[in-house]
Amino acid sequence: MKKALAIALALCLCAAGICAFADVRTFWSPEAAERVAGWKPTGRASNGFMHLINSGAAALDAAGVCKDKDGNPVMKKWTDVTEKDIDAMLKATKFLPANRGYFCGGGGMGGRQKNGIQKKIRPAQPRGAYP
Repeated sequence: MKKALAIALALCLCAAGICAFADVRTFWSPEAAERVAGWKPTGRASNGFMHLINSGAAALDAAGVCKDKDGNPVMKKWTDVTEKDIDAMLKATKFLPANRGYFCGGGGMGGRQKNGIQKKIRPAQPRGAYP
């Protein structure tokens, strides 16, 4: 855990091959938090901390627009999803911008990459949950 890299882990709760929910957990080492946010964790977080975002339904098939052969709405195994299903899911999904109040750079990145070169960036200032 002494490495400055933060580890991001997406856990999908799946049943019968259908992924319907995801939590995103990111471990922030003290070095990564300081490098990205300019703040070094102290106290209980002095050895790093887990940042949990409960992202809710993360699979596009949770949009409820996939149909079985009889036209009933279903959630399909990924191997059974058709091009028609994909088009319907994308059309029924509203893609919202990220919350810029969180750490930017996604943990281990510590910034953005452009042409394979790491670029340091400062996190945006929090403005509430979703402005």
